Amino acid sequence: MPKVDIPCVGGPLNGRLMEVDVDDDGYPPAIVSETDLFVAYGGELLDADTSGHYEIESVGPPGTRPWHYIWVPRGAFT
Repeated sequence: MPKVDIPCVGGPLNGRLMEVDVDDDGYPPAIVSETDLFVAYGGELLDADTSGHYEIESVGPPGTRPWHYIWVPRGAFT
């Protein structure tokens, strides 16, 4: 499955790139959950606050590339 690196804004991966799978149309997941973070990063996040999730956001016009992931803390879910 093809992958893409997407920058993260806020949260435990702030300023880092997250490598995610893309679907058949070339789109990454709309949401990366706490569980997804632990599966992908495991021990790296033991001391981090992972109470929330990342949501994809287009940097250009809506629905277009490039993207970044924005951190949404638990309790602020949209």
